Amino acid sequence: MPKVEVSTIVRRKDRQSVYDLLKNMQEFPRFMRDVKSLKISEKQGNRFVSCWNAEVDGAAICWTEEDLFNDKDMSLKFKMLEGDYTNYAGEWVLHETPHGTKITINANFDWGIPAFEKFVGNILVRKARKSLKGMLNAIKNKLEGKAKK
Repeated sequence: MPKVEVSTIVRRKDRQSVYDLLKNMQEFPRFMRDVKSLKISEKQGNRFVSCWNAEVDGAAICWTEEDLFNDKDMSLKFKMLEGDYTNYAGEWVLHETPHGTKITINANFDWGIPAFEKFVGNILVRKARKSLKGMLNAIKNKLEGKAKK
């Protein structure tokens, strides 16, 4: 199962500001171009179930995931419950730096097509990396006051 990790630094923003935006994920479609809709279907404390509709290079993808927020560590673990992949899981981690907050997303993907993956696996990983990097850049731009959709 391919693992993708991407990071960015949100300048002059503390972890709490970044974490608050992550917890307000239903707002993502307002400033993330590739996230077409995101609805919270269930919320129990820091456990959310979210339904995503997104687009990656013109291809529509949909999934439902469980999101577990950890307020103490200001982190988020997620795993797909159902959707267009066989498996999708990972975490968002926030670290203070001298310049701001570093956001890192670690995600594991299983596209469910092993025979096909050996031929196009690198392309799929590049598309996943590009998509996750786009999410991080949208968060960075939103928090740094440069938001655009």
